[in-house]
Amino acid sequence: MRPWIAVAAVLAMGAAAAWRADAQSGGISAGPAGIATPELITHFLPGEGQPTQLTVIDPGRRVLAVYHIARDTGVVELKSVRAFQWDLQLDEHNGTKPLPKEIRNQLQRTSPQ
Repeated sequence: MRPWIAVAAVLAMGAAAAWRADAQSGGISAGPAGIATPELITHFLPGEGQPTQLTVIDPGRRVLAVYHIARDTGVVELKSVRAFQWDLQLDEHNGTKPLPKEIRNQLQRTSPQ
């Protein structure tokens, strides 16, 4: 097994264990049987000649974290953590045209009333 895969697996298991401890202490709302309902979501994105990117999302807390895992050494580096609950309340945020509002206005002008 490659070292970075083992490190990623340990990281994912550690995050899951930490999440379970938080769920049992009442940090996350529990379902009817007392079992925490939200789960961590993970996504690996391998890159040619670049570190593997691991994204961990906690839907219950609406937080995501991004890690880079060096392919040759297995070193795990935290790159970013962000609470995205407020991001999801934006109507639009786009740096390039056409902006979502411009597309919506164009579609409204061309659609039959």
